[in-house]
Amino acid sequence: MMHVDTDPDTQTEAAKQDLANVPYANAVGCLMYAMVLTRPDIAHVISVVSRYMAQPEKDCWKAVKWILGLSAIHLSKNPAHHEKTKHIDVKLHFIRNEVSRVWKAEHLSSGDVVAVKQVYVEKLNKHLKSSLDCELNFLSSVNHPNIILLFDAFPAENCIFLVVEFCAGVNLSSYIQLHGRVPEQTARKFLQQLGASLEILNSHHIIHRDLKPENILLFGLDDDVMLKIADFGLSCTLHPGNYAEKVCGSPMYMAPEVLQFQRYDEKVDMWSVGAILFELLNGYPPFSGRNNVQLVRNINSCKHLPFSQLIVPALHPDCVDMCLKLLSANPVIPHSLLNSLQWIVCPSTNSITIDS
Repeated sequence: MMHVDTDPDTQTEAAKQDLANVPYANAVGCLMYAMVLTRPDIAHVISVVSRYMAQPEKDCWKAVKWILGLSAIHLSKNPAHHEKTKHIDVKLHFIRNEVSRVWKAEHLSSGDVVAVKQVYVEKLNKHLKSSLDCELNFLSSVNHPNIILLFDAFPAENCIFLVVEFCAGVNLSSYIQLHGRVPEQTARKFLQQLGASLEILNSHHIIHRDLKPENILLFGLDDDVMLKIADFGLSCTLHPGNYAEKVCGSPMYMAPEVLQFQRYDEKVDMWSVGAILFELLNGYPPFSGRNNVQLVRNINSCKHLPFSQLIVPALHPDCVDMCLKLLSANPVIPHSLLNSLQWIVCPSTNSITIDS
């Protein structure tokens, strides 16, 4: 076990001078790369620090900063590591799950704030590896205002880094929690943008398979909010006439055929959009259940969507009808419906036309 010395007086003068020349944010950035480049000495340091920080009674921040600084000095003397880290200044780690981390960072050459997604490839099963390939191929080939922008991607040992747009705002789930149900006009605007992004996915034969409010980011101010679909980590390529079988997604936004282990195609994303539209209008999802079995039963037994009676009288009939079409059990939805999601509101009369 390595000894962690929290006493700054034990630092040598030379080490202090070196540490002063390494920005702390860059130290974290270098250490992040060290983790994935599997250097045994750094891996041991990380292990020690993690265990040490897990003890809430310990005042460990001096030790942590000291170890991070020394690690950065050690790595900065390696030209290969310096070359990899020189263009990214990591500021803050803010999301983590079993297979990936997301970091807020600054691109040093442009000054742009970006998000860096670190995916641990060795932890992915074959389906998730296929989805990662799909995500990289798709995002590297599109530049659309309603789809998260990929700036760069580069591999390291056992992982890959994706540099994407940073969202300083909130996701759609947080927006709904903050505002509750949104006005119909706002829901139509959001749905128009989702429809535009779905058209791009469809033109590239991509199914997202995890469309939900948490994966839709909001950019801009309230009067000019732009939605962007993010997190394509469960996406797949599916050409016309083919079907997918992998069960994945978030149950409350998954089409019933997926929940019931049936084959499915791109229309499962349409179901998810219907669930999102319903939640925008009502402030809650259309279906729920204690488990997936009950959720499927509730969907299959539903005769009327549970619209809030407070809003139904004020909704335009075609808005209710759109929810019904999108959330039909085993829907038969024509391909042209993708275009019909792009509603046009006529401000002078507040009447609605639907492009077909």
